[in-house]
Amino acid sequence: MKLFFSFLFFSIFLKPVFAHLEEENRRAIDSLTEIVNRVNGNDTDALNAYIQLAHLHFAYHPDSAFGYLEEATERSYQSELKYFLAPIHIKRGTFFLKQGNHLKALRDLYTGIIYYEKYRDLLFITGYPYISMGNLFYDIEYYSKAIECYNTSLDYFEGDSYEMIYGQAVAYNNIGLCHIKNENLHLALDYFLKGLEKRKKILTQGLKRYDLILHSNIYLAEVYNKLNQFEKADSILQLSETLLDSTNDVEWHKNLFLNWANLLMRTGEYDKARHYLQKSLMVYKVSLNNFLDIDILKTYVELEILDGKYDRAIDYAKDGLQLARKNGSIDAEIDFYNYLKDIYLQLGNQSRAYECSEKITELQKEFFNNQKEMFAELMAINLNLSIEKEKNLSLEQISNQQRVKISEQENYILMASFAIILLMLIILWVTTLYGRIKKAEKKLRIINERTSSLVNNTDSIFLSVGQSGKIRLFNNAGQKLFEDFFGRKLDFKKTVQENIREETIKKAYLAILEKTKTEKSWQQTIELNINGTNRYLLTTFTSIKGDKGEPRGFVAFATDFTTENEQKVKLEEQKLFLKKANTSREKMMSLLAHDLKDSIYSAKNLTDVIKMDPDSFEKDDLLKFFGILGNSFTKTKNLLEDLLEWAKAQSNSLNASMEPQQLGTIVNGIVENFNTRLKEKNIDIKNEIPEELIVLADSYMLRTIFRNLITNAIKFTYANTGEITIKADINPDNTATIHVIDNGKGISPDIIGRIFTAHEKITIPGTEQEQGTGFGLSLVKEFLELQNSSIEVDSEEGKGSDFFFKLKLADQ
Repeated sequence: MKLFFSFLFFSIFLKPVFAHLEEENRRAIDSLTEIVNRVNGNDTDALNAYIQLAHLHFAYHPDSAFGYLEEATERSYQSELKYFLAPIHIKRGTFFLKQGNHLKALRDLYTGIIYYEKYRDLLFITGYPYISMGNLFYDIEYYSKAIECYNTSLDYFEGDSYEMIYGQAVAYNNIGLCHIKNENLHLALDYFLKGLEKRKKILTQGLKRYDLILHSNIYLAEVYNKLNQFEKADSILQLSETLLDSTNDVEWHKNLFLNWANLLMRTGEYDKARHYLQKSLMVYKVSLNNFLDIDILKTYVELEILDGKYDRAIDYAKDGLQLARKNGSIDAEIDFYNYLKDIYLQLGNQSRAYECSEKITELQKEFFNNQKEMFAELMAINLNLSIEKEKNLSLEQISNQQRVKISEQENYILMASFAIILLMLIILWVTTLYGRIKKAEKKLRIINERTSSLVNNTDSIFLSVGQSGKIRLFNNAGQKLFEDFFGRKLDFKKTVQENIREETIKKAYLAILEKTKTEKSWQQTIELNINGTNRYLLTTFTSIKGDKGEPRGFVAFATDFTTENEQKVKLEEQKLFLKKANTSREKMMSLLAHDLKDSIYSAKNLTDVIKMDPDSFEKDDLLKFFGILGNSFTKTKNLLEDLLEWAKAQSNSLNASMEPQQLGTIVNGIVENFNTRLKEKNIDIKNEIPEELIVLADSYMLRTIFRNLITNAIKFTYANTGEITIKADINPDNTATIHVIDNGKGISPDIIGRIFTAHEKITIPGTEQEQGTGFGLSLVKEFLELQNSSIEVDSEEGKGSDFFFKLKLADQ
C-alpha cells in the first residue's frame, strides 16, 4: 500500500515533468515517418530515418524497433545502398546486447564491422562499432577485451570536431567503467576525469550539451562513493540535479537518483535512500509506461537486506526474477536467486536456500551453454575463413602457373596478340583473386587474434581437436589444467592420444572421439583429482562435420563448477541433518508425553483409591501415600521445567547473553537449594571455587547447568558415604575448567556415549531408585554449546564421575 501511494504521488508530480519529453518524441517520430514515406523511402535520408525510428521505439516497443531495421535492410538492397548494412547491423547488435542476447549481438556486431571495413571509403568511419563491440565484452565480463576495443575506437576518433570529441569521451568513460569492475578505482577516476574534460571542450564550441556534463558527473559520483569520499559524491550529485532539465533521457534521471540512493545506503541513511529509490523507480515507470528496471530492483533488495527487512527484500527479489525472465537476462536471474539464497540462509530456512542453489546451478549451466555457443560461433567464423583461405591458396597457385606461361611466351608476343589478350584477362582475373586472398588473410588474422584473446582470457577450458587427434586450439586455462593433472606440459607437435600416457584416460578420450561420429552434441561432468582435491568440470562436446557429413573432430568447452557442486552437497547434508533432527525431536517428544502421562495417571489413581474410602487408611499409610504423590508431582514439575527449557533452546528463541558472572557465589546459591536433599542422604558437598573467579557466561543457562549436574551427582551418590566436589582449574588460554565430581556409582562405558542425546532418553535409577527426566544432560549440552563450550565426562563404575566444561575468563 505504501508503494502504491508513493507511485500515485510521483505520478501526479512527474507526469507533467515528462509530458514534454513524450511530446518531443512524438514530433520526432512524425517527422521521421514523413521522410521514409517520400520517394518510396529508398534514399539515404530515408534509411537514416528508419534507423532513428528504431532507436526511438526500442525503449517502448522493441518489436517495432526490430521491424524498422528489417525494413531498412530490405530498402538498402533495393536501392543498392548496401553500405547502410553496416550501421543497421551495429544498431541491431546494440539492441540484442541491451536485451542480454549476447550470441545474436555478437553476430550482428561482427557483421557490422565487416561492412564498415568493406565500405570504409563510402561511410563516415568512426569508432562506434568498436564501442559497441567493447560493450558486448563488458557485458559478458571480459573487461580486458572490452578495454582493447575501446582503445581501438580511439584510433578512429582523431580530430577536434564535435563527433570526434564526443566519441573520445564515450571511450574514456567506458574504459573507466571497466576499471571499476576490476576494482582499479583510482584508474577509473582518471579516465572519468578525462571524459569530463572532453565534454567541457564541447561546451566551449558553443554547443550547450549540459546533459553530457550530467552524464560524466554521475560516473564521478559513483567512483567517489566507492572510494568512501561521500562528501565529494554528495556535492557532485547536488550539482547534477540542477542539470536534469537539460536532458530528456530518462536513464540519466533514473541513474542520478539511483546513485544518490547507493550513497545514502553506504552512510546508513536507509529511509532517505528508500526515498531516492522510489523517485528513481517512479521516474522510470511514469516515463516508460510502468516499465520496471533490474538495476533499481537490485538496489531495493540490497537496501532492505541492509535494513533487516527480509520480507520486503524477498518481494523485490521475486519481482526482479520475473523481469529478468521476461528480458531473457540469465545473469540477472542468477543475481536475484543469490539474493534469495543469502536471505533464506540468514532466516535459517535451509530448504528454501537449497532450492535457490539448485536454480542457480541450472541457470549457470544455461549461461555456460550460451558462452559455449559464442565460442563455437567464433570458431565457425575461423573455420569458414580457413576453408576460404585454402581455396584462395589454390587460386594463387594457378596464378603462379600462369605467370610461368607468360614468361615463356614473351618472345612470341608480336606473333600471338590474341594469346596475349587472353592471358591479360587471365592475369586480371587471378590478380582480383589474389587481392581477395590478401583481404581474407587479413580478416582471418584479425579474427584469429580476437578469438585467441577471447578464449585465453577466460577461466573456462576450450579445446578443438581434429579427427586424427591433432590439436587445433587449446587455451591457457586448458593447458594449465593439463599440467596440474598430468604434471607435464602439453606437446602441440603430438596428437592428444600421444600426449596421454595413462591407458585408462586414453581409452576415455578415444571413446569421446568415437562418440563424435554419431552424436552432434552432448554434456557430461568430468571429475578430476588434482593434488588431493576433487574438481568438477561441466563439459560440452560438439562434433565438427565436413561438407559431406564426415567427422572432422570436435570442440570441447568445460567450466569448473566445483564450488557450486560443493554448495549443493553441503545443502544436501544440511537437509539430511534437519530431517534426522526432526525425527529425533518427534521421537523424544513422544517419550516425554508418555512419561508425563504415566506420572499424572499414577498420581490420579492413587488419589482415587484414597477418595473411595479415606477412613479405612491409617495415618502412617496416608503419609506414605502423600510421600509417593509428592515424589510424583516433583518428577512431573522437573520434567515440565526441563521440557520448557529444552523447547526454548530447540526453537532458537533462547540466546546466550554473555556477561561477567561471579562463579563461586552462583554455585553457593544453587547448593543451598539442595540442603534438604543433601541432609536426607547425608552427603557432603564442597564448593572449592574461589569467590574472586569471574567468568563470561549466561546467568540463566549457568544456573540451569549447575542445577542439573548437582542433581545428577546427588542422585548417583550413596547415602552417608557420598562426597561431591565442585572446583575450577585455571588454564593458560584464559579459560577455566569447571568440574562437578562425585564418588558415586559411576557410568558404564556403553552408556557414556549416549547420555547427552535427548532422543535416546537414557534414564538410570539413582542409588535410592530416584528417577530423572532423561534429558537433563542433553539440556546441559545444548546450553553449553550456545555459549561456545561443551560438556565432557570421565567415569568409572563403582568409583564415581567427573563432569567438566570450559568457560572463558572475564577481563579483570
